[in-house]
Amino acid sequence: MIEYSCRIYAGLVAVILLVGIASSMPHFASAATYPPVITVPLPITVFPTSSEGALVTYLNVTATGDEPISQVSCNPTSGSVFHIGTTTVNCTATDAAGNIGSGSFTITVMPPSQASTTVTVNTQDSNGNPINGMRVWLETYSGDVITQAFTPHTFAIKTDTPYKVVLANFRSNVFDHWQDQANNTDRHRIILVDSDTTLVGVYSGKGGSANASELTVLSTDSNGNPINGMRVWLETYSGDVITQAFTPHTFAIKTDTPYKVVLANFRSNVFDHWQDQANNTDRHRIISVNSDTTLNGVYSDQDDNHKKGKKDTGKDDDDKEKKCESGKNDKYEKYEHVCNGDVDITKWRGRDTQ
Repeated sequence: MIEYSCRIYAGLVAVILLVGIASSMPHFASAATYPPVITVPLPITVFPTSSEGALVTYLNVTATGDEPISQVSCNPTSGSVFHIGTTTVNCTATDAAGNIGSGSFTITVMPPSQASTTVTVNTQDSNGNPINGMRVWLETYSGDVITQAFTPHTFAIKTDTPYKVVLANFRSNVFDHWQDQANNTDRHRIILVDSDTTLVGVYSGKGGSANASELTVLSTDSNGNPINGMRVWLETYSGDVITQAFTPHTFAIKTDTPYKVVLANFRSNVFDHWQDQANNTDRHRIISVNSDTTLNGVYSDQDDNHKKGKKDTGKDDDDKEKKCESGKNDKYEKYEHVCNGDVDITKWRGRDTQ
């Protein structure tokens, strides 16, 4: 009897010891899996875009593990405003078994520069002769206009702060490249300087470059009588507006470079064909020239179109491109006069349309 009781007591002690050992062991949601491995971006450094700091969007944080990942989250979230200084972004990933992995990275918003310097913008032709009076804009990195002037001009700017400098085309003067960057033909340039700097924009134009030609656009009726004042656009090959004018007009263009010329219809004057291409009835024409060239758009009167069986819409531009409903015309500034019901050139906007 005594021996049996001792065996029971010994069994109870063993159970208690096993429970105590189990409770002191580390907890894993699943003994067969490990916490997810989380991948975060490298440290990010940006410049402030306002007095609050900068809105920063970072790449998606990813995670992998033995179990399916159920959730990945970071704080602060992507798209938040980060204040000046360094902020740590903490990220966690949870898998289907409840295991949690973590990672972090930093986002630094640089303080506004207190030191100042200058950037001087000059313009010249390819022979080095000054071309004064070209419009120039100084903008923030994001493209907000700070101020504008005419070359030559010196802007006061902050050091170690990115800016955008934009030069305009005007009449026969077409931007070609930056003097210190011969292969950079983009007249929109980002700069970041820590001392006084001079930028020189080089232009092509008649007498200024062997790579420039004149393109003259005329408009006449079918009898050869001039129809002056028809709106004409000079565009890039892809359709971005370079400048606009009214016929007759001469554009300065680069040789061996494709452009698009677009003539408008207006009221009773409906485009019929190009004088040198009688079968080409498309008023949007791609050209590439290596010498001075003249294009003549031939118009027929509205009554003539009816006689020929042509459909007259009573409108002067492509229907698909001139939606006049609110918010649908911003992209097509060249069709603004259609929606406004006038042809006042002063209502044309944009840096390219001087």
